[in-house]
Amino acid sequence: LIPPIDVPMFERVPVVEWLSDVDPGVVLVIGGDARFYPLSVLTRHEIVNDRVGGTAVAVTYCPLCNTAVVFERVLDGEEIRLGVSGLLRNSDLVMWDRDTTSLWQQVTGDAIVGVHAGRSLEVLPSRLTSFGSYAEAYPQGLALGPDQGIGAVYGANPYVGYSSRPEPYSLFAGELDDRLPALERVVAVDEAGEVKGYPFSVLADEIVVNFADGASLEAE
Repeated sequence: LIPPIDVPMFERVPVVEWLSDVDPGVVLVIGGDARFYPLSVLTRHEIVNDRVGGTAVAVTYCPLCNTAVVFERVLDGEEIRLGVSGLLRNSDLVMWDRDTTSLWQQVTGDAIVGVHAGRSLEVLPSRLTSFGSYAEAYPQGLALGPDQGIGAVYGANPYVGYSSRPEPYSLFAGELDDRLPALERVVAVDEAGEVKGYPFSVLADEIVVNFADGASLEAE
């Protein structure tokens, strides 16, 4: 019921008319090949299997968690195709691969069930930003278009009732940490296995958070 996009169709930035400057999306740049994947499209499909700069990638987005993660979809030198399993684990998208039907946790890229259990997909650098910022930085870049050949209409958020709740539905089985609202959006930073979360509510006021090592995290 949630089909991934396997043959993505793009438009050049100068001819894009259906996106506003503030529409958010995932930006992926590999070898000078710049692409923008609007969240309005990803919300409906959750996975785009693509090739960017010659690299086989899976651009993934879980609208329940607001997690946008890009993976290299290659195992043992062979390309794999990822799809939406229809399952959720801790309210997060569970993906599956067509060759082995192994199940993969989207937020981490770890295989949790099946032949590949215990393995992980390589995460590729990407970022969430507005279309306007992307277009300014990459005026000749590509943007995922509104016609993906399956008649889907993009722009509405079918999960608005979920994201406005104070806590998840029963889709989350763990014990809730009450230090922040359960659905608070955060920027997650994984540096050599040390993971930190920075709430949007803090970044909106502070704009820049400096790490102890002198690096900084900035919110646009």
